[in-house]
Formats: sequence, C-alpha cells, structure tokens
Amino acid sequence: MLEDGFKKHEDLVDDEEHAVRRNVAENLNCPLELLAVLAKDKEEVVRKYVAGNPHCSVEIMKALLEEESYSAALKTVIIFSIQQIRNAAKRR
Repeated sequence: MLEDGFKKHEDLVDDEEHAVRRNVAENLNCPLELLAVLAKDKEEVVRKYVAGNPHCSVEIMKALLEEESYSAALKTVIIFSIQQIRNAAKRR
C-alpha cells in the first residue's frame, strides 16, 4: 500500500470484490504484467475488461481466446479488440 492510503494495482488484483479487479483491468495505467494476471481471473467480467483495455497485448488476447470455457460474448470482445489493434497499427 502507498503511504497516502491508496493501494497500488498490484495490491488490488487479488481483491475479493470482482468490481475492484474489473476497475484495475480497465485502468489505462494498469501494467501489462497485471493484465496477464487478470486475464486468468475467475470472473468473466474481469477478463472482458482485460480484453477491452487498449494496452492489452495480442498475446494475452490470444490466450483468452484459447480458453474453451469463455463465453461467445467474451470471445467477441477479444476479436474486436484484436481488430482494433491491427487497424491502429496499419494507420501508423
């Protein structure tokens, strides 16, 4: 925990409340290493926010796609996110 009373992302990825972990996953300042941890979260909504984070790597998204138990909705978010990354790379 930081001295000013705020918790760091690292402290929040194990929070028992999935809403807290979801907020970390959608945070644009969340380090890639923590997105990788949250991509394995037990709650699908957290994994969905990982996939929707523009800083999520294609490798993490591909790993999410390979998990058979994930819903079609989550896989759709992942595929859309990968397409967005590819389109942005083409524009550069």
